[in-house]
Amino acid sequence: SRYAWQRVAGSYASIEAVGKLKRELWAVARSVGAIPFEIRGNQRAAYHAAAVLSSNAIVTLLDAGERILKNAGFDKSLASQMLLPLTRGSLENVALLGAEQALTGPVVRGDAETVKAHLIALTRQDRELYRTLMSAALELAIRSKRLTEADAKALRQVLAG
Repeated sequence: SRYAWQRVAGSYASIEAVGKLKRELWAVARSVGAIPFEIRGNQRAAYHAAAVLSSNAIVTLLDAGERILKNAGFDKSLASQMLLPLTRGSLENVALLGAEQALTGPVVRGDAETVKAHLIALTRQDRELYRTLMSAALELAIRSKRLTEADAKALRQVLAG
């Protein structure tokens, strides 16, 4: 099993320093295989928030997915493994295509009936999480120009409840 510090190579390292210290920190980052970049005070909170959403939120979503599967009667050990290939595939698609084009699923297809069935199948906590995230996915689908505002109308109604 690998620890987080063993996965530094290829990751980005924000550095906020000047002069000799900046050069030394960049050298240290590169020596462990990280990719250093300069960050300014007003960027720090935004960068950290983006990093939290891009990492911690995925863990939280996988936990929600496992809970939904367990509540539907799937074995706990199976539930924890079922979603990982989908998540890995999605991450690989984002790396290849960018987030806008990597989005798949009922929202980008404009499939309001499937979204409605999902909402019915979920408990209150998971239903609200699904509504929030699929509303964001709806905006992403429109921004990607793969879903028109007209096609989004039924989805907006279903997601509004």
